[in-house]
Order: sequence, then C-alpha cells, then structure tokens
Amino acid sequence: MIRQFPKAFTTALCLIAAGVTLHASPTGEKTLTPADRKHLLNDKFQTSYTSHALPASVKALYAAPPLNEPPPSGAKMTFPMAEPGKPWNVGDAVQDTSLPFRRLIFVAVSKDYCLVTYERGGIAYSRCASLFHYTGKKADLRWSGNIYGDFKTLHDVRVAIKAHKYRDGGLL
Repeated sequence: MIRQFPKAFTTALCLIAAGVTLHASPTGEKTLTPADRKHLLNDKFQTSYTSHALPASVKALYAAPPLNEPPPSGAKMTFPMAEPGKPWNVGDAVQDTSLPFRRLIFVAVSKDYCLVTYERGGIAYSRCASLFHYTGKKADLRWSGNIYGDFKTLHDVRVAIKAHKYRDGGLL
C-alpha cells in the first residue's frame, strides 16, 4: 500500500528542500553584518563592467572548484562568468555546455572591499551579489545574497540594501 501525504505537507517539504538548495554555499551562508553593510554603503568604490577589474584573489575564489577541492590534474582555472552582454546559459535547458551559468553585471572595488554583481541562470534565475574583503593575495567572502529588482549600478544596489530588498545566502 502506498502512503499518500496531504498536498500541503508535500508542498512544504518541496519548499524546504528548494530553500536548502538555494541557500547552500561552499563556504556556508554569509549574512550581511552591520560592519560590512556600512562598508558597502559608504566606501568609495570604482565601478567596472568587466571581470578584468576584479582583484586576482577574488577572481581565484570564483575559479576554484567547489568545496575547496583541488583542480583536476592539468586543468586550467578560468573565471566562470560571462562578461556583460555576452552569451550565457540563462535557463536550465543547456544549449551550449561551454557557456557559464553566470553573467557579470558589474564589479565595484574599494581599497579593501570588492562587490561582484551577476545574474545566475539555471532552474531559478536570480540576481546576485557577493562582498569580499581582500588584502594582497588573500580574499574572504563576507556576504553573498540575492538582490531583488533590476539593478545596474552601485547606486541601485545601495538603494536595495538600504530598503532591505535583499536576501542573505546566495550561491557563488
């Protein structure tokens, strides 16, 4: 005999499973602390619309395999994000396996912080942001999340952060 669960229970389980998947991150969920929020809202950032503006230590974190696994022998580490306006895999129906599932929106770099904003494709399209603190050759992910709305500039992101129109725990 097959046991049937009420629709509401099944729906709740599916939503919980989806939430766990959407919040999963190799480094754990990162919430925006008051100190990091202050830096994001007040530091003087230089904005660029190319991945070439990323500090090497930040770029290396995106190029690293998941969960800090060593790369396959002889593998070339590349930045896994399309440049703005370039082709990428928007949905979960992959048309070209050589295209990434992320596309850069913009990068904002200050003296010791870097904000990376991008679109993420797949089963659920999202607009994401990650804030890194970096010094020399080391970078630490301080916050990663989803920002609601159609942002294109640092000003747009700051307005969303001030209005709490974001969710902590996005994917890198």
